[in-house]
Amino acid sequence: PPTIPFEFSLVPRRRKERPSLLQGWKVLKAIDDLLADVTVGRPFHLYIPQTMEHVAQVLKNNPACSGFSFIEEGLYSYCTREEIERTHPPRRPRLWERLAYRNRIRSSRFFDPGNERAYGIHASVFPGMHGRVVRKDAFRPAAPEDVAGIDHVLVFDALAAYQRIELDSLLAALRRLLSKLAEERVAALHYKLHPAQKGTAEQTIIEQTMAAAGVPVVRLADEVALENLALARPSIRWFVNLSSVGLYASLFGCPVYSYANWIAEIE
Repeated sequence: PPTIPFEFSLVPRRRKERPSLLQGWKVLKAIDDLLADVTVGRPFHLYIPQTMEHVAQVLKNNPACSGFSFIEEGLYSYCTREEIERTHPPRRPRLWERLAYRNRIRSSRFFDPGNERAYGIHASVFPGMHGRVVRKDAFRPAAPEDVAGIDHVLVFDALAAYQRIELDSLLAALRRLLSKLAEERVAALHYKLHPAQKGTAEQTIIEQTMAAAGVPVVRLADEVALENLALARPSIRWFVNLSSVGLYASLFGCPVYSYANWIAEIE
């Protein structure tokens, strides 16, 4: 079947932008029109990573939605409800949210109850959630030629892009990491950006910082599945801030190092 682009964000945000009634109705109509085209007016089952965002609520509460299931996406899929609610506490929808989206915003929970299934790749996914289904064949080891020469991998997340941490704090931690790797005289540091960083000023600054550090760096292609690299070569050393890739690499037996504490010291 053809791929139909979905241009609405599902990124969890602590603060909701307050649209005008006209803006909210336009978004609502655009999403409903897209759903009508995709489903040809038939009932549909929704597979979604979380239900906290306005767009998620609009999709889930469409009259044609017959039910919903969660799919693993990111570290929150491995957090308990209590852990999630420390940073994303549930609350009642505000009046403007109900009006702007015509009563389709009915909750602000990260994971609404009532899901049919919750799909993940490890036994510890979605702790305590109803309907868990674990798929253990989600990843396949990369071919030997694709992993050759890769010994150190740095994986970026989107916390600075989403304004959860300061970019200056990220850069300070990055310089500290690069300095240590330069002292070790690593042959090459492979890295992969988060999609939210691509084509932004943040990408430019990060890559300028790495180029000036004295460590040979190689950007991995967008299509490279990092989990497949970890599965194929457990000796790879991984460096992350907060990333589900680090979790998967650890589950596959790789050494994983986080510089999150360095950022915490700064902030």
